[in-house]
Amino acid sequence: MNRDLRVGVIGAGAMGAAHLAAYAQIDGVRLVGIATSTRSRGQELAARSGVEAVYPDADSLLEVARPDAVSITTSDHQHVEHTLAALRRGVGVLLEKPIARDVAGAEAIAAAVHGSGGLVVPGHILRFALPYQRLHAEVVAGHIGQVVGIAGRRDRTRWVHEHYAGVHPAFLTCVHDIDLALWVSGSRVVRVRSMEHRAPGDPQPDIVWAQAELASGAIASFSTAYLHPIDVAVPTSDRFEVYGTGGVAAVDLTTPELMVHAGHSRAPDWLIGLGDGTGALLAEVSHFVACVRAGTPSPVISVDDALEGIRVADAIVRSAAAGGSDIRLEG
Repeated sequence: MNRDLRVGVIGAGAMGAAHLAAYAQIDGVRLVGIATSTRSRGQELAARSGVEAVYPDADSLLEVARPDAVSITTSDHQHVEHTLAALRRGVGVLLEKPIARDVAGAEAIAAAVHGSGGLVVPGHILRFALPYQRLHAEVVAGHIGQVVGIAGRRDRTRWVHEHYAGVHPAFLTCVHDIDLALWVSGSRVVRVRSMEHRAPGDPQPDIVWAQAELASGAIASFSTAYLHPIDVAVPTSDRFEVYGTGGVAAVDLTTPELMVHAGHSRAPDWLIGLGDGTGALLAEVSHFVACVRAGTPSPVISVDDALEGIRVADAIVRSAAAGGSDIRLEG
């Protein structure tokens, strides 16, 4: 593709803004449109990132702007509809995680990709973050021996619990560690058992702990809690460990490497870089652009990888709802 790549963004929330900021830094990308039902927000982002037009919905953007590729950053309940619409028009898709809110939706996307030969790159951003990439490289190189255990923890504040009340933590935060576990182990999950705590009247739990067995024989644990106070300087606690027969590898982002003390203390996220479209997000978006230009699937993550993660997240939800019963996943 010798001309500028025509790109649109569907969704004008924080993730939509971050994707626009990332695209704006890539040579040869022309931002032809943003789709949002809130026109004032769309105009604000368009002015900030040099977007050519604002559209009231995804179909309008796809029909009128005719992009080569789009980022879909809307609420997860709209992911399937928008992705299928883009694939029908031959448009490449960078799809924020989770790719769907249930297994049926993820399967529909995977079937559409395989049936059309279209491109969908799931937005599992941690595969593009340098610490996790290095961990993956160490494990794949065999430096810690055969993987026998994995443990992932990803805690957030009460703000996340309150503002994402419609999304189970297994799909919101655990899905990151599920994907990392599948990636570093090269195996699939065959059995899940989970427990959760849910305060009376809350639509979603504030703690989820899950255990999983992999086809390789390795075991894994996934935990997340949304109980950190909202006003703390460091609102997250993330650690991912891989245990091997010859050693252990771990990424621990609980203690930030950068703190800013000015008015109030804060820890800017320079690794993921969502706010300004840098860091791992820029790496992910740049990778997507390269895949669209080359007309090839992503060698980093496939729609089938994301589908497998959705199946595990769904099993966590079902096991917890059944009081911790074993859920077996078919091959």
